[in-house]
Amino acid sequence: MIGMFFDLGIIWLNNEMEVVDLRPARRWRSFLLPKIAARYVMEIDIERIGEFSLGDKIEFESLS
Repeated sequence: MIGMFFDLGIIWLNNEMEVVDLRPARRWRSFLLPKIAARYVMEIDIERIGEFSLGDKIEFESLS
C-alpha cells in the first residue's frame, strides 16, 4: 500500500473461490499477507468489505 492515496478492502480467495481472509488495507501502510494460503486476491472499495465473510463463495459472471 506504499504509494496508494486511498484505502482498499482486500479479500483473499482459495482455489474453490471461497473467502479465506479479508481485511482493510490502509494507505501508506506496509503490505498484507493472508492468514492462510490463497490463490486469488480481490481489491474492493473499503466501504464494501462488510458485505463479505470468511467462507463466502464468490462467483464471477461474464457481462458479454
